[in-house]
Amino acid sequence: LRRSGLLPATFRRGSALSEADCLAGWKPSVYHVLLILGLFAVLLSCCASAMYTSVEGWDYVDSLYFCFVTFSTIGFGDLVSSQHAAYRNQGLYRLGNFLFILLG
Repeated sequence: LRRSGLLPATFRRGSALSEADCLAGWKPSVYHVLLILGLFAVLLSCCASAMYTSVEGWDYVDSLYFCFVTFSTIGFGDLVSSQHAAYRNQGLYRLGNFLFILLG
C-alpha cells in the first residue's frame, strides 16, 4: 500500500497514527467511482434485459429500451412488465422485477 501511495511512507504497524488519521486525506478518484458505477449499470441492464426477453417475450433491444426508460424514471408506458395474467414462476419473476427496478 505504501508503494501505491495509499499509505504514507511513515506509517508503521503499532505506530501512534490511528487508521482513521491515516486515511483522513484519502479520496477515491471520481473517474474510478464513475467507471465502477457505469459498469454496474450496464451489467444490471444486460441481466435485466435477458430476464425480460425470456419472460415477457420482447426482443432484446426492446428489453434494453425498457430498462433505460425504467431506470432513468422516464416511464413512457409503451412497454410495461407483468401484464400477463400468469407466468411460470410468478413470485420469482415479481421479486426479480422488483430488485432490478430498485437497483436500477
